[in-house]
Amino acid sequence: MRYSRAVFKFQQSRESKMWILIFLAFSLVVTRHAFSQGEMGHSAPEASVVSAPPIKIHRPLETLLKGIDIHVTWAGSIKKPLVALTFDDGPHPQYTAQVLRILEEQGVQATFFVVGRSAKRHPELLRKILSAGHSLGNHTFSHTRLTSVRNGLLREELERTREIILEETGVNTCLFRPPFGAFDSRSLAELAIRRMEVVLWSVDSRDWVTNSAQEIRHNVENTTQPGAIILLHDVHPQTVEALPGIIHSLKNRGYGFATIPEMIPAPQTAWGG
Repeated sequence: MRYSRAVFKFQQSRESKMWILIFLAFSLVVTRHAFSQGEMGHSAPEASVVSAPPIKIHRPLETLLKGIDIHVTWAGSIKKPLVALTFDDGPHPQYTAQVLRILEEQGVQATFFVVGRSAKRHPELLRKILSAGHSLGNHTFSHTRLTSVRNGLLREELERTREIILEETGVNTCLFRPPFGAFDSRSLAELAIRRMEVVLWSVDSRDWVTNSAQEIRHNVENTTQPGAIILLHDVHPQTVEALPGIIHSLKNRGYGFATIPEMIPAPQTAWGG
């Protein structure tokens, strides 16, 4: 196996395809009717403060006929001495900037899985992450556990963050990391529809548990192997303190650093990329 990943297949039966086609046709009629009502001057109901953007399915006919795959990856190839630093839960107005400065000084690229509500508050940091050569991924809008939210909220959590990243940076990312690493068949189906790549991790720094930079370094350095995807968080001061030593130690052991797209290229069909 080249990568440590799993592939799940969602395939519709002939009967389910028929009902999906009927549903799509009905939705089109309702949408056109609502649009025409708006044109005739009827006022629409007051929108919520923040509404979820519409679901976008890449190649919907192919999806309907062939089913869809979803990849879940937790490590890269063991054939090359490469590792991927990943940072969750930001952007943070103080610590993300410090992490970016350290990465620049060390000449290292990383991947940032951002929370939508934080990205909305600090869009300049999204642009700074991208301009420095790093990659962006989706970490839901409010850092909610996907297995415990209702369907409508689940879709909103995925779409709102994707739209914020796209609006602020022009990047339509297909990378997704579920908060707490938690997902189920329902959330996987929602991710599959959106052609998202689920990225987990093989090394947990546990910087979310301890305040000790030394312990964080120990957790990373003692468990890193070729292809490791390393979980860190750019919202803690102890992570910032531990980061230079982690990079220095791994470099001394002969490791190079890659972003997630460099380590595990996503399919070219992902979000029309």
